[in-house]
Amino acid sequence: MPPSVRRLELTAARDAGRSSGPAEVNARWSFVSQAPGQNGDQGILPLPTLRIDGAFDLENRAPAGEPFSLRLGLDGWQGNASAPVADLALQASFDDGETWQPLAVTADGDGHVAEVVHPPGDGFVSLRASVTTEDGTALDQTVIRGYEIAAR
Repeated sequence: MPPSVRRLELTAARDAGRSSGPAEVNARWSFVSQAPGQNGDQGILPLPTLRIDGAFDLENRAPAGEPFSLRLGLDGWQGNASAPVADLALQASFDDGETWQPLAVTADGDGHVAEVVHPPGDGFVSLRASVTTEDGTALDQTVIRGYEIAAR
């Protein structure tokens, strides 16, 4: 079977009764796939996952009104290495995805770092990322209410 472009979409929403964690996550992958076992792929889909970490407190909060660094890393599916990043863009929203602002992203060792300046006062930060790997796999991911910001 010749290679073909495949798409996979995932949407997850948290239970309204939960007080922490993202309200909604949407992810869309686009990748080239062949029949399992061709070219030694062993049937494993080349789906990278984007990991976003920062110096959050124990309640997944960051300080309001201050610059904040986010570490971005790409993980492969089921413990397999992901192809290297060719392009990565990140945006932040402070109004649950109504408006978005681009964030500066820079390469840093084996990952990337993005700087976000939080507005003053309590609220939430939503994140939207677009990643393309060197093998052409693409991931578009949106996390609504990814983390909380709180005045300290």
